Parts: sequence; C-alpha cells; structure tokens
Amino acid sequence: MIIDVNTFLGEWPFRKLSGDADTLLRIMAKCKVDLALVSSLNAIFYKDCEEANIWLKHILQRSKSLIGICTINPYFPNSLEHLHECINEMGMVGVKIHPSYHGYSLENNNVIGQFFEECSKAKIPIIVPLRIQDERSHHPASRIPPISASQIISAARKNSDLKIIVCNARSNEISQICMKNNELNNLYIAFSWVQSLNFIEKMVKNIGSDKLLWGSNFPINYMEPMLRQVTESRIDDEDKEKILAENAKKIFPIERSI
Repeated sequence: MIIDVNTFLGEWPFRKLSGDADTLLRIMAKCKVDLALVSSLNAIFYKDCEEANIWLKHILQRSKSLIGICTINPYFPNSLEHLHECINEMGMVGVKIHPSYHGYSLENNNVIGQFFEECSKAKIPIIVPLRIQDERSHHPASRIPPISASQIISAARKNSDLKIIVCNARSNEISQICMKNNELNNLYIAFSWVQSLNFIEKMVKNIGSDKLLWGSNFPINYMEPMLRQVTESRIDDEDKEKILAENAKKIFPIERSI
C-alpha cells in the first residue's frame, strides 16, 4: 500500500497546473498510489480558508481514494469553530497550516497555543510545509520565505501531545530537525524535497524509519520522481512499507474516512 500524505487540489496563481481531481487520480493509478491526503491550494491564498475547505469537501466526494486535510489560519475569526466543523462534519483527518503565507509565526502565544491544544484534544495531526514552491522560483512580487526549522522544533517541544508532520523541507533542514529526533517523539518528516544522494538511506540508518513518511507535493512537484526517491532507495522492504504507508496509517485516522 502507498499513501501520499501531501497533495493539493486547486489553482496556483503563478503558473498553470493540473491541480484537478481527475488528473490526481490518473497519476495515482499510474504510480500505484492507493490513497492521497489532499488539501486545498486555494486556501493558501483565500482570505477565508473555510470557502476553500468546503469546496474541497465536495470535490473529494468523487473518490474514496482522496481523503481531506483541512487548511486553517489560526488567526482568522472563528477558526476553531471551523476546525471542529472540518473534523466532525466534513470527516477530514488532519490540518495543514501555512504560517508564512498567512502572516504569522509558530511562536507559542495564546492564539497558537489554543489552536495547537484543540488539535491535540481532537487527536488530529498538523502538517506544516516549510515551503510550497522553491523560493528561488517565486514571482518577484510575491517572495514568501520558508518556515525555519527552529520554529518547528520549538513548536514540537512546547506541544508534546501534538503530532507534527514537516514536509517540503530540504535535506539540510531535515538533518537539523532530526538532530532533535530522540527528544521529540511527536515530530515526523514527510519526504518531498530530498535532493542529496543516498539521503533516505542515511536517514533510515541514523534515526530509523518510524518517524518518516512520503508526500509528493502534487501538483507543484511531479509525483513519480518523488515516489522513486523512496522505492529505489537501498533500504529494507520493511522500512519502505513504513515510510510509504504504515506510519501514515498510525498517525492519521484514515479508517474513518474510507
């Protein structure tokens, strides 16, 4: 079984993408990906994420292979109410946040602290993409800096009951985060942007495979080469199974949405 924990549907304002459900399902079939956890690209840019989450829910009804991840801006009015609506009424199994695009940091204050606490109580993990697109390719009028690894580490340390999945991190950022692996049992990494040779092999050797997942960042990235980074790595089949599906099945309440 293969689960992609980091995909999007929707429009990207800076170039044309095939971010529709039919294309995603076709590529999943080609790559033999069984399930995709999907969030909305539109929610990154909409002032009100609720509109994008409702749109996404209607799209996901087309296939049981697509499972919803809601996007929440903790600083938007009624965000906690909408969080519970997404979980309890829409059946979404996780939350994705975009601090850089929505204009806040992960420093622990009353707003962020309460948001993390609500996610923890609901036993819903949070996905944090450090970036969406390589910042060297950003439109000149919209250069969005990546989230720092230090912010992620600090948030995980202060919210030990909350499972946090980092994605779209470069190899050096992953290495920085994994230096804290032994003390932060709630911090996971989804491979999407691995660039250095034999990096996955080194990660599995150094920290094991229990905290590692796979996500393609479709449609910003191509799914197949992202998947081959794992399938063609020189690690045991058991480790590949954990990265490609088993760890995700333990973290996300997927069974309630299938």
